[in-house]
Order: sequence, then structure tokens, then C-alpha cells
Amino acid sequence: MKIKDYLEEKNNGIFVLDYEKYKNKTLDEISEEFVKNNADIFVFLKDNKVKYILTHTDLIELILEHKKMLTLKELINIKPKKIISLKEDDTIIEAYNLMRKYNIEHLIILDNQGNFKGILTYKNLAFLLTNFALKDELTKLYNRRFLDFLIDKYEGKDIEIGVIFIDCDNFKKINDTEGHQKGDKLLKKLSSIIRNSIREIDYAFRYGGDEFIILVFNNLNITKKIANRILKKAKENNIEISIGISHYPTLASSLKEAILKADEDMYKEKKKKRLAI
Repeated sequence: MKIKDYLEEKNNGIFVLDYEKYKNKTLDEISEEFVKNNADIFVFLKDNKVKYILTHTDLIELILEHKKMLTLKELINIKPKKIISLKEDDTIIEAYNLMRKYNIEHLIILDNQGNFKGILTYKNLAFLLTNFALKDELTKLYNRRFLDFLIDKYEGKDIEIGVIFIDCDNFKKINDTEGHQKGDKLLKKLSSIIRNSIREIDYAFRYGGDEFIILVFNNLNITKKIANRILKKAKENNIEISIGISHYPTLASSLKEAILKADEDMYKEKKKKRLAI
């Protein structure tokens, strides 16, 4: 999880400003800018390098200390700050460790030339780490850990859930003959097809290796339609897959049983293909 893959384009209360333009403005004047922009953090740059960071909390404390007539330039001389930063190619885990070490709420992100690229806030980081715990890094689909959580959540509930079990045909052969990069590319493409074929209320998981599970929160007919949609798109992209379908409570007495039956159904489909060769 490299930081550059998760930097948001939205400012989310963070504004980047030209230091030369603001260096002679007083903190009182800068405070007005904070209010006007509903800002949390101002990052002042000089030649695309970070000169100073001023948070809304910093500003309130300084004004309460009766220093509102200080200019930004004077403030930097009186209260210089150590700029804590990481490179955009560093990882989210490294960012988390650095924030904990220095007990800071935001982290400056730089490119390899030391130029400013963005800010990672602790709030963003907490969301990313939670997401990281629930999602498969390669495919960006949910992981088996989250599937187990949902099974426990919905087991025995009065709700219809369709199960689609997908296996990528000949995946081991592709990995062995064409390399893991080719295999990873195929899994990413298939996961993209899956993600774009389901609805917002459904969940897709990388179950393990080249196996995927989808939970469809609707009846058996809708489950079949989604499965056929995935199968069609996979064929259009020259990806061979086998699909198994089940449904709770129509075809199984529990969600766990529905997953097992969809798995069995998928292997029957795979066996038919082998016999047909």
C-alpha cells in the first residue's frame, strides 16, 4: 500500500498557499482566510517546497496569546516547525508508525525530488487501515475475514441472499507458463469485471487464490442474472471462468450451506468442461 495510491484529490479542509504571497500578512488576516475557506490546515509553499504548516488549532492558540498582529514571516522565526514528511513511494504502514511516533495528526507527503505532493491526515489514515484490514490488496475486493464477519451477521436472519462462486479456469497453468505478473493482471481484470457487474448493496470477495464469492442481496433470479452478466463479460475479455450458484433460504438452510453448495456447483461446472475436452 504505497501512499501515492491513496492521496485524495479533494482538499478536505487542507489548502496549499504561496508563501511569498502570505509572508507579510498578519495572523489576524490569515485567520479571516481560514474562516472564509472553512479550512483546517494551510500549507505554505516556497518553490514547491513546504515552508510552514499552520493548523486552525495553532491559529486559535496564537490569537489567544495576543499574537494576532504577528506576520507569518515573524511567526516562522519565533516558532519554527520541524516538517515531518514521507515520500509518496513509502507505505501506509510507515505513515502510521511515523504519526504515532511524533503524535501528529497530519503528515506531509513529498515526491522523490522533495516537492510537495499532498497531506495524509490521521483521519484518512484510520479509514485506509480499516479498509486494508477488510480488503484484498491485489484485487481491491473484500477479503475472507470480512466474509466470515458477514456470515455471522446474517446467519439465521430473515433475508434472501444469493451466492455466486467463481473460479478462474487454467489459472495455475497461466501462472506457471506465463509468470505471476500475467496471473495477477488476469485476477485484477476479473475482479474489475465482478465489481462493475454487481450492485452497490452486494458484496464481492476474493475467497483465496483464483476463487471469488459474491453475496447478492436478492432472490435467486437476480443472482442468476448477475452471474450470467459476469460470465458474458469474462468471455468478452477472453477470461475463462466456472461459476456455481446457490441461494439462502431457497436452496440452503443456512448461508454457510449456500456457500458450500455454490462451491460444489462451481466444481461440477468445471468437471463438465474437463470431460468435454
